[in-house]
Formats: sequence, structure tokens, C-alpha cells
Amino acid sequence: METSCASISLPWRWGTRERVEPECLACGWSGDDSQLTEDFPGWRVPAGSGSARVARSAKRGCLRCKIIVECWKRVGPDARFHHRHDVSPNVPCWELFHVPGPGDAPSSRLAGITTYEALPSGDTSSRAALMWATAQLRRCNQKHLCRPPQSSFRPSRVIDVGAFPGSQDVVVVDGKRMESPDYITLSHCWGAYAPACKTTRASLPERQSRVPWTSLPRTFQDTIALTRWLNKRYLWIDTLCILQDDVKDWLRESRRMHGVYKSSYLTIAAASAHDGRGGLFAVSPQPSKIITLLHGSLPFNIYARPLLNHIFSGTHRETNEAELPLLTRGWVFQERLLAPRVLYFTQHELVWECHEACNCECKKLQPGRTTSSEAKHEFALGRRSPAEDIPEDETSRWHTMVKEYTDLKLTEEGDILPALAGIAREVARSRSGETYLAGLWSGSLREDLMWFSHRGFSPGQQRPQRWCAPTWSWASLSPSATFFDYFWGDGTPLFHVEDASCQLVSDDVYGPVSGGRLVLRARLLKHAVAKPHRKFRRPDSQWYPEWVMECGAVELEFVPDVGLVEMGHDVGGVPTVSSLILLAGVLATRKDRLYLADPKYHLSCLVIRETRSNTYQRVGLARLQGHDPAVMKEFYQQFGEDTKVIII
Repeated sequence: METSCASISLPWRWGTRERVEPECLACGWSGDDSQLTEDFPGWRVPAGSGSARVARSAKRGCLRCKIIVECWKRVGPDARFHHRHDVSPNVPCWELFHVPGPGDAPSSRLAGITTYEALPSGDTSSRAALMWATAQLRRCNQKHLCRPPQSSFRPSRVIDVGAFPGSQDVVVVDGKRMESPDYITLSHCWGAYAPACKTTRASLPERQSRVPWTSLPRTFQDTIALTRWLNKRYLWIDTLCILQDDVKDWLRESRRMHGVYKSSYLTIAAASAHDGRGGLFAVSPQPSKIITLLHGSLPFNIYARPLLNHIFSGTHRETNEAELPLLTRGWVFQERLLAPRVLYFTQHELVWECHEACNCECKKLQPGRTTSSEAKHEFALGRRSPAEDIPEDETSRWHTMVKEYTDLKLTEEGDILPALAGIAREVARSRSGETYLAGLWSGSLREDLMWFSHRGFSPGQQRPQRWCAPTWSWASLSPSATFFDYFWGDGTPLFHVEDASCQLVSDDVYGPVSGGRLVLRARLLKHAVAKPHRKFRRPDSQWYPEWVMECGAVELEFVPDVGLVEMGHDVGGVPTVSSLILLAGVLATRKDRLYLADPKYHLSCLVIRETRSNTYQRVGLARLQGHDPAVMKEFYQQFGEDTKVIII
């Protein structure tokens, strides 16, 4: 960190709860000491006349303008500064922060400046960084219950990193030959790069003889070196431990993936590497000291650095693919959730996550205890803090996981069920007696069917070229799925499930399917017509529909599973789809207090179309919301009598 910087003395009235300076028209500061770093949009003043005003104001003595000018001197006049982690990770941004030291002024005197208890090592391969990681592992071993219990599970194959003393070379061995149950797993991005060392049916004998160090990509080499540094002998990497050209082996090993990650001693996550050539380790520049504020004789040093995209910051759910490509991948989702302990190597620092705590080198993430793997899931994906743990039933928890999972990317469309199979297998332990149905559960099937896809907001989009699941499953589409139960109170299903089944590709009930059939007893409203919303614009939120469903005088929000172009109707340049059918789904009331005295009802309906006699496909979900009981009852009476419906 730089030590030479400007010093500015704070007004003598600082901290007295009085206005310490008059309001500044150049930077917008009110003069209130508690708002020095608050209410400053983006910490950025446009260059030109705006910057000139700030510079003049700084000369006249405005404290905040002085800070801005010093920031410009260090990082340039176009820099965007922010002191909170609530901006999009895709916007280049710097942050201002303070690191306490002996004799410093209390941080409470400068509200809004982030305080970090420590700084990252700046080099994730350094001894300081690795000792920090070791300390996290030791703490977990001593104080947590995360370490997998001794079991008979062994991966089918592992990499022996200690087979050739004095040599960097490794070898692939049968898991039954492991002398210790401890092994480390690697979570990484394949990208477009296929390493020469990958194992195939033909190359397996060669890999079981010796794998030359020079044939390994950088990420694998770094992970092997780290495994040795941790004094562990065995390592599991899918590229080497699964036959990449053998479908039977791949299906068998993907089924065992649940056990591989769940039973691992530690998972190493190459979070910032786009493929095997990226490596684990990274060096980042040290923060710059921008300015020293003096409160009397006590210093308060302010530093600047590029805003870190903290994995678990919890203030935005977007993930910067450029910085953290691993966390955008669908296969990695179950690796993160199933692994009891994960050490992430990012561009800036190391991050630790286990079932009971989460921490990073700069200590922005305060170590916290969680109570279950589900809480770890919620915290890991930035939805809420463990301290704010809100009980959820199994249905809502599954919906949460599906929503987060389907926000991620898969290279192969056909992987949408296999990449979630490990989590489904784990969830099944708490859903005894239920049947897994292509991403849905028999015990909550009526609720699980009430999903919608964001793909419906993109006109012209079509279903994946490869058939993956029946149309009643969210897995039939690749984009994100959202369930309405986030917004409902108590819901009453208006249909009955008579039968539901899937045809499996293999004997793995959690794996891919080749067909599916859903038999419902429900009331239908035929001859519904879908049209663009009269404003016909992309919604600002998921509740501003782009399409509507017209049923006589009643208009419902309509979210199609696919763009309406696929349905094949275009009238005067405006897509119009007729002969659609509403299937009465769930009647619910709002759960918030606003509607306690005058409850509003919401009716959600599956939208289907007939493909052959009494056989249908799902094409979307429609919703009539915010009506009183009389209006809802009148509309519901338009539906026909209960009838048998088969959806495929």
C-alpha cells in the first residue's frame, strides 16, 4: 500500500451531531458529518463542467470535494467510486475503505466508509494466503461438524499425487486402493479447451501407468501442488477420473458424483479460470492510500481499490462471468452445495465456505454459523444471511434451488437433469416415499407445476433443439424458472393429479428421461386467445406482462414458456395465438399485511394446447391477480366440468 498521500484535517465540530459545513452544490454533500459518504450517486461526478465545479469547491474548502479530487489524482477523473457492494458487478467501479491501525480515529466518526479488518495477501499462491486457508481448515476440523464422517465410499478412480517420490508426475489409480479415505476434489471450468491428459477408454491404461507433469494444464498442476502442500495424497478431477468418450462410464460416474463431492475432504474451486489453462493462483495490485483524514491528532486512512466481486456479498445476485466464470456454470451448482468445504481461488483473494461458516481474506464476509446445508445454500447464493434464517418447507426450498440452478449455464442442453441429480439425490433423503419426476416431486407436484420461464419474455425464442423433459417440467426449457409460491399466501390447488410418470434413460431416477406423462383431473376454459400487451414492451419486472390472455371480457397475465413465434400465428405483424386452453391451477391470497382486511385473490392457470385427441402440451402459465372473491368466482364459473387431461 502507498504511504505518501495528502492529509486533511476534519472540522473541530466533527462528531458533535451538528452540521460541520454548509451544503455543497458541487458534490451534493449536506454538510452533515454522518453523511460525508452517503447519498453520493455512484461516487462519480462527470468530467467537464461538473469536475471543474468540484475542483473549485475543493479549493474553497469542501471536505468531500477534496476527497473526490484526491481520488481523481490517484485513479483518474472518470473513475466510479462506491463504498457499498450494491452495484452491478459488470460496472467497473472502485471502492473506498479503511483498515484500522494503532492510534486511528474511531471508524464511527466516518459513517459510510467500509472498514476491513484485514487486507488480502495480494497473491493467492503466497505463504500468507495458504496459511490463511490452512487456518480455516484447521478451525473447521476443530470446531465444526463439516468434515465428512468416515465411510466406505471411495471414488471409482482417483489421482495419486505421491506415487513417484522426487517427481512431479502423478498416476490414476483405482479408488479401492486408497490407503486413506481423505481426498480432495477440483471444481473447474472446462471451457472450449480439452486438455491432452483427459482419460478415454483407449488412454486409461496409460493414465494408470503414469501421467507426465508436462501433459497437465496449469489449473491441474496448481491443484496437485496445493494437494501436496496440504499433505494429502489423493485428488479427484473429472477430466482424469471419468472416461470422457464412454457413455456408460459417464452415466455411472455422474450418478456417483453426489458421493464424490459429499465425501471429499476439501473441494478446490478454480473460480476465476475460464478453462484448464487459467490456473488457481492470481496476483492482484495492492490498494492505494488515497487520503489521510485527521481528527485532531488521530489519523483515519482511506484506501481505494477495484470493487471486489465478493462471492457471497448478498446485495446482488448477478455474477460477473469475467471475474468468476466458475460460478455461472450449472454443473458447479451441485458441487458447491454438496461439498462440505470449498476453498475458492478468485482474482483477488481466497474465500472459504463450509456448512457452518463463510469467510474471506479481507474479512468482508464475517464468519457466521449456519445450521444446515440448506442454510449454506441460501447464504452461498447471496439470498440472505444465516443470521436471518427463515424457516422454509421442503417444497419452497426445492423451488429456491431450481430457481438458482436454472439461472446458470450449461454447455450441453441435455445435462439439465444430470447436473442437478446429485442435489436431487440428497434432497430425496428428506422426502421419503416421494417419486422424482424430471425435476419435480410427487409429494408437491401440484405446487411444482406452477412455474414460469423468463424465456417467455423473449419473442421468437424456441425450445431447446434436444428434447430434455416433458413440457410440464421446467427442465423442458433451458432458461430460468420461477415458482409463484414466493408471492402467495395459502394456495388451494383446483386440480387433481391422477398419475405422473417418466421414462428413464438409465436406471437412475434422478438422471435424464426419454419421456413423461401427466394425467390430471381439472376444469378447462377453452378458446383463450393470447395477444401482446397493449404497451408491448419488455417488462421492468416479472410482474409487468408482455403478453395477455383474453377470455371474453377478462384479461390475464400470460407468460409463455416459449416465444409465441413458435406457436405459428402472426396477424398483421402482431403475434396472435388462438385455440389455447386454460387449466385451473391454484387459487391463492396475498400473504402481505396490505390485504388482511380486504384480501385479494389470485388465480394461476396452466396454459395448454391440444396436440391430438385429449393429449396436450403445456405452453405457459397465466395469472389473474388482485380481484375480490365475487369477481374471481364469476370468472371461475366459466370453466367447464372436471375432465381428464393428459399432458406430455
